[in-house]
Amino acid sequence: MKSCLLAVLVAALLAPMAAHAAGFVPDQGLYRVYQQDHLLGVERINFEQRSDSLVMTSKIRQRLPRGLSQQDTLAKTAMLVLGIKDGSWRSYQSYEQMNGDMLTRILTVADTTYTSFRQGSEGGFGDTFASPPGRVYVVDPQVFALFDVLCRDMHAQSFEERTVTLLYVTSRDTVVTARVKRLGKVPFKLGNETVTAEKFSITDPWSEFIAWVSPNGRMLRLTLPAVGLRVDRDPASLKTHPAARTNTPVPSGIPSITATYDLPAKPGKPEAPATPKPGQTPARPGR
Repeated sequence: MKSCLLAVLVAALLAPMAAHAAGFVPDQGLYRVYQQDHLLGVERINFEQRSDSLVMTSKIRQRLPRGLSQQDTLAKTAMLVLGIKDGSWRSYQSYEQMNGDMLTRILTVADTTYTSFRQGSEGGFGDTFASPPGRVYVVDPQVFALFDVLCRDMHAQSFEERTVTLLYVTSRDTVVTARVKRLGKVPFKLGNETVTAEKFSITDPWSEFIAWVSPNGRMLRLTLPAVGLRVDRDPASLKTHPAARTNTPVPSGIPSITATYDLPAKPGKPEAPATPKPGQTPARPGR
């Protein structure tokens, strides 16, 4: 009897680890990013397990419209590290070049605090803040793989509607509460096949995203209808051996970059992250 109880206890303790590990099975993929059906560029992603951590990496090449005739060229890499036991975030870093301007963001997590570094072409700063309560999902402009992380986590859970905490990594770190709602299962055209996808809405104080998720939790599509944004997973990259996928066109003019993550040399004292009061709509964060 005691051995049975012990087995049940061990299984209960290992269940959260198994659920998070299942959502991060080795996966390499590619998203095509569109606005108003115009191809902006691509994002290559990789999910893997390293020792006691789950690691997501992203490599982005896009040309972003600005005004009627201008475009911004964006090259960006990002890496998110999560704990395998509970999926809690341990660190996040990104490095980007936008029209030649460089920006590095590094977030490291301690028990009850996180430290945020920002290094740009004109200098940088760093400071430490109290960590938001509960599980935190990082959101960084144009890093849509971070929504894939959220989708994999939501897919593995049982709920109809729930709240999540988002941390926007922008010029001023901004913490908001968003609502995730299951919208049911729908047919989804994936290349030459039709699969059954689960549909989610993700609503924060500024916008509503819609996500379509595969039966094993991978994000197949993400849209932001208000601005005509659509992010599609390349069907070929969902195969068992993604290295065999076909070549994907990348808009011309996208520079190639090598990621570096040097800590700022001169920490400053930025304002604390903006946490809106109940019922208050905060200003949309900038870059």
